[in-house]
Amino acid sequence: MSLLPNQMNFELIFRAWLHTQITQLSVDVLRAGVFVRIAHFDFHDTEYLIEYQGKVTHCSPEEAYAMLKFYLALDDLEKREKVGTSTIYPF
Repeated sequence: MSLLPNQMNFELIFRAWLHTQITQLSVDVLRAGVFVRIAHFDFHDTEYLIEYQGKVTHCSPEEAYAMLKFYLALDDLEKREKVGTSTIYPF
């Protein structure tokens, strides 16, 4: 028996999971000076505003998730360079 019997349930579960992930990442990226706000929220039409160094970007949930992960990776690289540890670039 599947926990996701149809596409609609899958989409609702995925959207809820993605929103939770973005909420958690929003806290993590504060250390890098990145601010996240929700401009509009419902499960079918959500937009996030991501502000970094004075520039605001409007993002879909998928774009917001990717951008926040990217900003965290950049912040980690910057920290490694400051302490002089060897760096393996993830991209």
